[in-house]
Amino acid sequence: MADIIRYPEAEPGLRILKGDVYFVFSLHAVARMAEREVPLEYVISAIQHGRFKKFGNNMVRITKDFKKGRLACVGFQFSENACKLLTIEWMP
Repeated sequence: MADIIRYPEAEPGLRILKGDVYFVFSLHAVARMAEREVPLEYVISAIQHGRFKKFGNNMVRITKDFKKGRLACVGFQFSENACKLLTIEWMP
């Protein structure tokens, strides 16, 4: 199970830890999650059990199929143990 780390009030945001890698949400990704009504549990499940595909220099795309549709998270891996999720896509 991924550890969810919520920042103190002074630092709004969310991180998910999988193994040694932190996944940090951008404000754009959080806004897209809200706009597309994607539950946080789906994103956590995608990070935990989804398919990872690298593209470009440091980009990663995480996909996972659900009964209601397919979730895709696009992120930028800026170090060996940190990845910033840039956007969340939902395809019903």
